[in-house]
Amino acid sequence: MDRIERHDLLNAFGLALALVAMGFIMLWGLRGAWRTVGDLISTDETPVIAGEDDGADDGDGGTTGTSTTSTTAPTTTTSTTLPPSTLPPAEVTVLVSNAARVGGIAGRASDALTGGGYNVLTPTNSNSQDATEVYHVDGLATEALDIARILQVDETNLRPMSELTSLAPGTAQVVVVIGRSNDIP
Repeated sequence: MDRIERHDLLNAFGLALALVAMGFIMLWGLRGAWRTVGDLISTDETPVIAGEDDGADDGDGGTTGTSTTSTTAPTTTTSTTLPPSTLPPAEVTVLVSNAARVGGIAGRASDALTGGGYNVLTPTNSNSQDATEVYHVDGLATEALDIARILQVDETNLRPMSELTSLAPGTAQVVVVIGRSNDIP
């Protein structure tokens, strides 16, 4: 009877250990997704559309004034103020290139952007570089900034498309070149 009880105890212990390990692996895989979603939905301020009453005292004794509020992602170190995006994500063509030499990183970034509704071209590879940079055609700086925020790329790494030399952008309006120093979620 002792053998059966020990055997059952070892099976139960092994099963519990396997379940804990699987839970840890699942949470580890979700760490970037939770951080990205949290950055997208957490703001300290409530935006007010121009022309709407924000309920704040405008200094004239009434509360009928208008104001606008801009929000920035809490993970950025600098703040870039640009007008709101004029194109919906589906109308922005994006190319993601792997310059980090980490297998699958361009695919993960492409998947994140596809999930955001962007028109993403097939990922490619480019010459190795350290920093991740986001290049954009004229007039799409705001859309490039939105993409940089989704991928948690520092806003100071936005560049005009004319500075892109490591690959040909083709039909892409925004090109993300993922460097070695970045861990795309």
